[in-house]
Amino acid sequence: MVRILAILWLSVVVSCTTSSTRQSSSHTSSNSVDWQGTYEGTLPCADCEGIKTSLRLSGDKTFIRTQTYLKDGKGTPFTDRGTFEFSDDGSTIVLKASEDGPTRYRVGENSVTQLDRSGKPITSELAVLYMLRKQAEAVTENALMDRRWELVELYGQPVRRATANAKPITLTLTSDGQRANAFVGCNTASGMFTVSADTRITFSQMAVTEMACPDMSVEDEVLKAITTSDTYAVRGDTLRMTKGRMGWTTMWIAR
Repeated sequence: MVRILAILWLSVVVSCTTSSTRQSSSHTSSNSVDWQGTYEGTLPCADCEGIKTSLRLSGDKTFIRTQTYLKDGKGTPFTDRGTFEFSDDGSTIVLKASEDGPTRYRVGENSVTQLDRSGKPITSELAVLYMLRKQAEAVTENALMDRRWELVELYGQPVRRATANAKPITLTLTSDGQRANAFVGCNTASGMFTVSADTRITFSQMAVTEMACPDMSVEDEVLKAITTSDTYAVRGDTLRMTKGRMGWTTMWIAR
């Protein structure tokens, strides 16, 4: 016996203390912006033509930054690397292992902006030049399909197994027939999906088994997050899906 997921409109609490509505309202750059990637730009310089900068932010909270102090259009690149963390309000990253130069950047949509040494926005007439733009990365359907994705975050909150022996929540999208198959904690779901070149994704004809489960709250919320997603992004072994302007609803790791 199956129930059609199209009727899964009811918002259910994800945990005993936090509802998805409250989670959505607490979205910050750290959990609602696709901040992983490479950012580039040429920053102002007091004694050179500019500082050509490339900053790579990875999902494991590590960074690689390369800076070239330009003179006559040339220069020697200097690279530093290490780990970073988000500020308490989730809006700023702090490079923890950077020996020289600014260590704080405000995270925006497809950009990061260098802050001054006290962590405040630069307000001079050159302020607009301190922004690094995110570079487009090729995302192929092959990176999305035929991989076993394990759910690690739901609406910005970590997903933990009920017991040590509990199976993880998983999602597989097959290139053969574009079938979507998911294990959501107790029941299994299956249906169809389509993707487009602009990283849009649509799920359809989804149905789920109806086993008697002790707690359906997380399961129902996961099903709703999957079936209503309309955009995806793959960075290495990390998949994020979102719906409209809600921010990233789910994050998955390839296992």
